[in-house]
Amino acid sequence: PVAPAAPAGGGGRELVGKWCKGGSFSANAGGGSSSMTCFELKADGSYSYEHEGSMSAQAPGMWGGTSAQAADAGRWSLEGNRLTAQSRSGTVNRYQLEKRNHPKNRDPMLCLDGDCYTTYWQKAPW
Repeated sequence: PVAPAAPAGGGGRELVGKWCKGGSFSANAGGGSSSMTCFELKADGSYSYEHEGSMSAQAPGMWGGTSAQAADAGRWSLEGNRLTAQSRSGTVNRYQLEKRNHPKNRDPMLCLDGDCYTTYWQKAPW
């Protein structure tokens, strides 16, 4: 998908968009894990966050698994290289922000306290 147009003015408008990080692991003997975390920074200053994860383990005669989901929404702001997220629940989180390009395909990434998320929508490299 193509990113929506950024608003006029400053305040981190280049950050507007959806950002995701996913991962998976498969064990040789069976089982594994997967997770997907995405957040969307919107031009009106709001954000949404979603996380889904699952894990399973297999052994002869045994199987186990678990899954989890989480969601949040609120307001975001940028001051210098500090991104602040204020949840509707009242929790405030502050992150050190760094813009990077993915080392393989040059897709833009946002790194929050060193944890990097790649653009979901097509965007030019930083």
